[in-house]
Amino acid sequence: MTSLDDSPCPFSDSSADVYVWSVDGRPFKLHNVILSLASGYLKNMLNPARTEYEGLPSFYFPEHSNVLDPLFRLCYPVDDPPLDSIDEVRSTLEAAQKYQMREAMKITKRKLLAFAESEPMRVYAIASQMGLEDVALDAAKEILRQEAQYTYTDELETIPASAYSRLLAF
Repeated sequence: MTSLDDSPCPFSDSSADVYVWSVDGRPFKLHNVILSLASGYLKNMLNPARTEYEGLPSFYFPEHSNVLDPLFRLCYPVDDPPLDSIDEVRSTLEAAQKYQMREAMKITKRKLLAFAESEPMRVYAIASQMGLEDVALDAAKEILRQEAQYTYTDELETIPASAYSRLLAF
């Protein structure tokens, strides 16, 4: 198990009042009020606590720390995480969508769209899979501009044929 000394600020603050543990065992010592303001879903999920650690409510999330760290940073008044790869953006966006974190979703959607010029088909497929019609449309425009409609990417395996058909018709 990871010690709290390994948790970077702001996730080890002494005023925090709840622990969230990643699936890979990293503790995040967080502020319930920040999580509750970021997500009504988390507000309901974090009350009441089933277990405690060091006298504080403790919860286990099924995501890895490399997903939870940027997700929580998007909720805190700190610099946004860089999210330099489309895979990082996707995993963070999926978690933000899962936990209904509206602001984190807005930020990660913009970050996803920023990859449209370099990887338009991947952005289209990810957006289609996640039901992000506005992002899918913008990616489709970029695909058309680049004439890249027949580019293959693994993410195409995850979308319905109807989404690809709409792209071709576009």
